[in-house]
Amino acid sequence: MSFFQNNLFLRVSSALVLLPMVLFLVWKGNAWSAALLSLATVLCMLEYLGMAWGKPGMLGVAAALAVALAPWLCTPFIVHPLLWMLCMAGGLYAVGWAWHLLCGPRSEAAARMGHLMAASVYIGLGMAALSALREQSFAWVLMAMVLTWANDTFAYFAGRLFGKHTMLPSVSPKKTWEGFAGGLLGSTVGAFLLKLWALPNLQLWECLLLGAVAGILGPLGDFSESALKRSFGKKDSGKLLPGHGGILDRVDALLVIAPAVWLHMSLFAMAA
Repeated sequence: MSFFQNNLFLRVSSALVLLPMVLFLVWKGNAWSAALLSLATVLCMLEYLGMAWGKPGMLGVAAALAVALAPWLCTPFIVHPLLWMLCMAGGLYAVGWAWHLLCGPRSEAAARMGHLMAASVYIGLGMAALSALREQSFAWVLMAMVLTWANDTFAYFAGRLFGKHTMLPSVSPKKTWEGFAGGLLGSTVGAFLLKLWALPNLQLWECLLLGAVAGILGPLGDFSESALKRSFGKKDSGKLLPGHGGILDRVDALLVIAPAVWLHMSLFAMAA
């Protein structure tokens, strides 16, 4: 009975429907993965700005489309992800201020611009990192995904079975230290499984490092998005995914883990 009461049935069902499609498009690469990541970028941006502004409006839609260029530019590595991020952030900053000065509402311009820049960097950098990882290989983008999914899954069941000590009850009352430990174990196991299956040249210390970093950043991503939703008075970022909420609710941890995996790959794996 509790399987249905805690919404796990809906979560598992929708994941079983969407996950094979997502993996197939990422595996195909090139325009397929770029289109998938661009669509996810637009939806995440609109969800974020919808929570922050009430309605994204024309500026929000334009900003979402601008940030969604990241997968197309970074997949073939036409533009380095960090260079693209600086150029995009600078462009949106100038256009956003011009929009608010000319069209208003001017009384909310500073707060709106803060949310616009935060959403662009938060979502854009994560998606750009995923694109850059896919450009290197399917195995590396899969590493970011597996670290995130393993962390989330292990944390969920460890918290359900053993959770007694809450971490930040004012932000997320269901997250416990026992769940955190389970998630840390899960991300480390995920890293070792990817080494055995797809990245044989990965060193053992790299698996431990990636697992530890993902084990810390995953909950941080969850807590950050939960704090955002609480500050906006929202339970979910959207309603697109049954049992999961919005797209941003599902990729909040991936958006912070992917840049860390990309940084590790750039510093160690590609230099090896």
